[in-house]
Amino acid sequence: MNLYQKLAIWIALRKPAPEEIQTRFSDSADENFYTLHIVIPSRNIRLLCKEKSKSHYKGVLWEVGENGTEGSIPKTDLEDLGFTLNIVHYYKGSIFSYDSPKEFVRQTIVRGPETHYAKNVREQALFNNTQIVRSDRIKVLEHVLNKTYQQTNYTTDALSLSSELHSIRWHAHPDKDILPRHYELVLDSLEASKDLIKVGHVYNISPKAMATLSEYARDEEKHNDSEVSANKTRSLTKAIIILGLVNLSFQLVKWAYELGAAAGIPFLTY
Repeated sequence: MNLYQKLAIWIALRKPAPEEIQTRFSDSADENFYTLHIVIPSRNIRLLCKEKSKSHYKGVLWEVGENGTEGSIPKTDLEDLGFTLNIVHYYKGSIFSYDSPKEFVRQTIVRGPETHYAKNVREQALFNNTQIVRSDRIKVLEHVLNKTYQQTNYTTDALSLSSELHSIRWHAHPDKDILPRHYELVLDSLEASKDLIKVGHVYNISPKAMATLSEYARDEEKHNDSEVSANKTRSLTKAIIILGLVNLSFQLVKWAYELGAAAGIPFLTY
């Protein structure tokens, strides 16, 4: 066993994770635990290590074809058979998984999880101070269609949709109660128009959605063409008005000059 493996095991066993780990974003402010799995590939053995003695690593042991039971692995077996480590660090709502003892030790030394958490707190504060722009029917329908292209059996609901469109940060936003209600209404509206199909508590795409989005795209194109035409008309009108004003100015100057010459008024002749 090399130095990094020894250090990784020592660090992980200082704070073994409890049986139930709360990983929800808003309920994990005090969370700081580790799970340590010792794996012997040649024997298909995995130990969720909780503690160690002078001669054994102890915890919950899984062997081929068996459920996990209380057990242990002699330290000599690790040296003789070879092993790998998997360490998971649960830190204030975030999960960091390591298959490399060296990387785990390095991240512990440079306080990687703490840095990640501090960055999250800053970004959450900024997010909370911004107004969430809720997506309308068409944007939601486009999102569901694109997700279905990526995942054939894709389904969603109001909570999942909120996270997909606004990230998990919406859970701590001041509008966290309003957002899922909005998307629940949008999903129900799309289901009523037969663009989505509701199965139980989740929604998936219907064939009609393609026609709806195509029609929307045509309407948007017509609207854009109308805007372009209107802009051209406005530009032409402005040009005509400017030319008219220039011509009027020229006529006024000409009229003043002629009037001054006829009346013998010097300042109107220059």
